[in-house]
Amino acid sequence: GSCVSVGPTTEKYFSKYFNSAVVEHNMKWGPFEENNGELAREQVNQARRLGAIYIRGHVMIMDYPKTGKGTVLLPDDLVANYDNEAYVDERVKNWIYRVSDDFAGEIYEWDVANELVGKEEKSTGSIYANMGAEYYNKIYKWAREVNPESKLFLVEGRRIFDTQKK
Repeated sequence: GSCVSVGPTTEKYFSKYFNSAVVEHNMKWGPFEENNGELAREQVNQARRLGAIYIRGHVMIMDYPKTGKGTVLLPDDLVANYDNEAYVDERVKNWIYRVSDDFAGEIYEWDVANELVGKEEKSTGSIYANMGAEYYNKIYKWAREVNPESKLFLVEGRRIFDTQKK
């Protein structure tokens, strides 16, 4: 697979070497809402045009509000309402259903959550820290409801186990 980006290098080499793609940054909640999913749609269409058979969506929940450069990953209204579980439920579920519906029949693998380890402190502004680890049961339930045949993943870049223990 390949992470899809639009440009001449992609045009030249993608179909020669790859049959799958990951739509990464523009599939994240903040960037997706910023342009109503237009850039994600453009990347999916380009991957298809270049011959991608398999497309993976990354990521439904990137669990921190903003990147170090200020890119919004979780909407401000969501973060401001962690004390209102009904609001959070509606917002998160609607997001999962929206992005899934927008790419129904095109994306059969979803990175549902990304980088949860290390988000335990409420100061991180994460769903994990503010709603609890068990909240991810709801997130995966909604992802499964709307994507019954898809593979669902948790992506973690940090070490999640102690390699020193035998």
